[in-house]
Amino acid sequence: VTDDDGTIKELFISTDGTNWGNNLFRNGSWQDIINDDGEKTLYFKVVDAAGTEFISNATTGAKPKLYDGANSITDDTNLYLKVDTTQPTIPNVWFRTTNPGTEAEIAEQYAKLMERDTTTGWIVSDSLPTTLIGGPDSKLYVMYNAYDANGIHKTKVKCGTNEETETSEKYKVSTLTNQVRVVEFDISNLTSGNNKLVITAYDKATGDEEAGSYSRTIDLNVDNTKPEVSFGSLQNIYYGSESNSISG
Repeated sequence: VTDDDGTIKELFISTDGTNWGNNLFRNGSWQDIINDDGEKTLYFKVVDAAGTEFISNATTGAKPKLYDGANSITDDTNLYLKVDTTQPTIPNVWFRTTNPGTEAEIAEQYAKLMERDTTTGWIVSDSLPTTLIGGPDSKLYVMYNAYDANGIHKTKVKCGTNEETETSEKYKVSTLTNQVRVVEFDISNLTSGNNKLVITAYDKATGDEEAGSYSRTIDLNVDNTKPEVSFGSLQNIYYGSESNSISG
């Protein structure tokens, strides 16, 4: 912190432009700690040795200048930050093997699920590893929500060897911090046995970079093996009888 025609006496920071904290000016510089993730605006009030105040969000009077190491900024001298120290989370996952219906119906189902309603037809993901899927049920519908204080950039799902397609998404609603999706998969081609359902969320602070992403993996117990009936030798065949016994 410098003053081109005098000496700096005090420097204060506010996160709302009204309430100022303690004087942070020490030995020609300042330091502050921001604890919470998300978008932040820092407002500055600088006081020189003469007692003149320079306030970054003032509508009249002098403002302090910001210097980013290359440029001096004089117009808008508030500091806009996007703080991201935490990966996104995927707090809730549900599944079902029957069609959940229209987008309006899914929105209603999600609202009920957030109220812990168990009558929606969706099953919590904790039951998925012990639930046998496949066979006559060729579809798997996955609902989940992803959260990040900076907002969700995108999410993607992989079911066994199946990637999402253009028609996989059945529902999507995004807010500033949360994204809810329903994705449909055809599971008739999955091999029987253990498969993995992997949901990955990317926050807006890091975009497509894997370094800022978070993945949640859930085991799938798939049975796509058709039953097989085999016969051994036929015994005790009585011609002319109305019924006979066979074994295999």
